[in-house]
Amino acid sequence: MKRARAIAFDNPYVLETSAAVFAGTNQCAQSVQEPRRAVEKPPREWPAPERERFWLTSARYQRGGMAAKAASAQAPGH
Repeated sequence: MKRARAIAFDNPYVLETSAAVFAGTNQCAQSVQEPRRAVEKPPREWPAPERERFWLTSARYQRGGMAAKAASAQAPGH
């Protein structure tokens, strides 16, 4: 993943995949940042459904990160 991001750091699809990896490994902050960056990168000529898919992915990761944070705060010892 690091190599792909180094080579294609501004590629929206690399950022999207990176976000999925971060989300899957419970790295919430990064999983939210990557799709946000991806949403900013697509060319204006991209079809609206593709742009919307990127926005929805970003929102989903953000909700997941917020839920994980809340669960962590409620865990014993916190």
